[in-house]
Amino acid sequence: MPVFEGPDAARRASLFAATLLAQALRQALRRRGRVVLAVPGGRSPTEVFRALAGRPLAWARCDVVVTDERRVGAADPRRNDRLVRRGLLRGPAARARLHGIADRAGRPRRPALPARPDVCLLAMGDDGHVASLFAHTAWRRPDDLIVARAPAVPQARISWNYRWLAGAGTLVVLVFGAGKADLFRRRPPSGAPLPVHRLLALAGPTAQVVVAVP
Repeated sequence: MPVFEGPDAARRASLFAATLLAQALRQALRRRGRVVLAVPGGRSPTEVFRALAGRPLAWARCDVVVTDERRVGAADPRRNDRLVRRGLLRGPAARARLHGIADRAGRPRRPALPARPDVCLLAMGDDGHVASLFAHTAWRRPDDLIVARAPAVPQARISWNYRWLAGAGTLVVLVFGAGKADLFRRRPPSGAPLPVHRLLALAGPTAQVVVAVP
């Protein structure tokens, strides 16, 4: 597990993560005609998106899909698909095809994509959640898309389930910040695994965690 430390830790970790993702996408593109890249919204992947967007890949053969979404209308600036379009789909990456997981009214809508992504990027939240999978989220749900609620925010969310995310050919998880890194390393007081730990256990050796501590 690479750990980057210092004032520019997030920048260096983001460049490292972008390289991992680009290599995984390049390998997947050699094996099949189209590939699926799942990515989150939020602040942590901003620099990763900027670095990855400029990589010389066959972006026209890439389907990009968000890992989770807020149940809000298509014009709402909080929509992750809007953030991903602005942050990742620019430069060479503008040729990729973006898929949302909510319709214009914010209702769940599964895009016509394969049973699992080829490459998946996730970022751990302050409470150990990934995508919109929280400590109270039922993790054996059979549906690929589930509706969940954040503990402190009343806004409902849509998320791919554990099985779909963990089934990625390559999984990269960002843990950015001293508080998140400390939480990731220790067992929660309740004894129950954090969502990020549960996901990593399901994913097995395909997962790579990248830590940045300022």
